[in-house]
Amino acid sequence: MSVENGYRLNVGEAYVDAHRFVDTVRAHHRELAPLASMLSTGPDPDWPSRQRLTELVESLESALATWRGTPYADLPDHPDVMVARAGLEEARARAEDDLVLAMLALGEHASTVTMTEQAVQRSSLRERSWSLHALALARSGRQAEALETLRELRRLLDDELGIDPTPEVRSLEEALLRQDAAVLEG
Repeated sequence: MSVENGYRLNVGEAYVDAHRFVDTVRAHHRELAPLASMLSTGPDPDWPSRQRLTELVESLESALATWRGTPYADLPDHPDVMVARAGLEEARARAEDDLVLAMLALGEHASTVTMTEQAVQRSSLRERSWSLHALALARSGRQAEALETLRELRRLLDDELGIDPTPEVRSLEEALLRQDAAVLEG
């Protein structure tokens, strides 16, 4: 279709990889949201079944495998592009967090440690990534490192922003200090 300044290609959202990625992440996030309870109280009856968790892990891994570099890297840093780029980066981080939650629920503790370590390095102020890293460490038998991870987050938040960690982080820290079996064993 021709428009004022040239041409415009109209395609449905289902044909645009960025839209498919975000739609997949949103749908899976809604299903995996109950897994956040493992960061404070342990298993919950609202968790998806083991079979469904396996399906969601495979789907998220497939979606994340389509990720290639910086979104819209070939476009100039126009405010609209920067907003779209930030939205996609946030969707990616959410997908990675949800993938780790599902893998932890499936008992894949040790294999998530590297994933969470990389997530913390990429987004040093993302508290959910730190919490997941600490939980993965604790469930891998590395409780001292898990507690040190949360202390490091607390120092970082105080130094950089002058704030305390979220209630989620504090609940996890308390559960680890109590050696809460529901949280440690999942």
